Amino acid sequence: MSIKTGIPAPRAELSVALSTARGGHITRLIRAAENVVQLDDVLWDNRRKLQCTHAAVAALKLEDLYRQMRGSGSAFMVQKLATELEAFAVGRAARLTSWQLAALMRGLTCANHRMSPTSLLQLASIVVADNCQRLSVASDRDCKDIMFGFSSQGYSNPLFWEQVCSALAPRLASWEAGYVAPLLSYLPSVDARHPAFTTSALAALNGRCAELSPRNLADLAVGMSLLGLKGHALLQQLQEQALQHMPDFAPKPLALLLEHMAQLGAAGEPLAGAAAQRAVQLSGQLPALYVAKLVKAMTQLGVKHDAFYEAMAKQAGVQAETASAGVVQLLGQAFATASRSVAANVPAVKALAEVSMAQHSKPEVAAA
Repeated sequence: MSIKTGIPAPRAELSVALSTARGGHITRLIRAAENVVQLDDVLWDNRRKLQCTHAAVAALKLEDLYRQMRGSGSAFMVQKLATELEAFAVGRAARLTSWQLAALMRGLTCANHRMSPTSLLQLASIVVADNCQRLSVASDRDCKDIMFGFSSQGYSNPLFWEQVCSALAPRLASWEAGYVAPLLSYLPSVDARHPAFTTSALAALNGRCAELSPRNLADLAVGMSLLGLKGHALLQQLQEQALQHMPDFAPKPLALLLEHMAQLGAAGEPLAGAAAQRAVQLSGQLPALYVAKLVKAMTQLGVKHDAFYEAMAKQAGVQAETASAGVVQLLGQAFATASRSVAANVPAVKALAEVSMAQHSKPEVAAA
């Protein structure tokens, strides 16, 4: 398949020599692919000339294509390509640079690909080789992506996390705040603990919450909640910045922020009220899961906001038709709790709670 890139195809030896992370013939072909089939064709046609940098660029492209076509029925092709890229990377693990390793871990993970334990073990050994030499020369973004990838893949080797955290903790103060904020959630997700790393991350963020985007603020709330940092001084700064940036919150960061701030008991009345108004504005965009999270958080905080609960009940009625059984159950539980307390006077909530209770109280029919 021919893909127009605006440059002539060079000789075979030049196509490799000119390919880098930022440019070159094969790199441009990969980036020009408009779908997974085209990407597969590019990789197949150039299979004898592929280098580690091409695999890294392809992984990031696969992530981008996966986000664009999520739910389009091309999951098999995505996983096929991801598996091939994983095998290619593992076979050349010793040659991977820090950027290539970060791009592969991020791209494959965000494409919803689960790497094999053997692959993770081999790539992890490269990360910690020579006293984490690759991390010592990696950018803050690449270090974050490496931690994100191994954490999201569920790699829980305590020795790996001990070495990585020990290598990165002294550097966190010089990182951009947006790259530090998500780190706090990575260790709890794999049952890892490193007090010095946590302390360094919190110190690096102290007084710098103004630099965080809404997504970063939500990430920070998640991390502090998972670490159980109730009453920490940083929560006040987090709350102030979240309130200031509330008009810019998208559905997912909003749901995560409120869910975990409620667990921390750190969402004051101004923040809860602003979040309720923002949720009403976004109600038509909220998936069923986020509706359940928001209703549960607002109920936990004791927020009485009739317009919020009416909007959430309306959106829940729309989304429940296509939501999974587990999410529908979460919706029912959230609205049932709300109907008994903060939303007792909202007819739509009471009706939704009654329907949910009636469905769950139906006796199961025995199989013939």
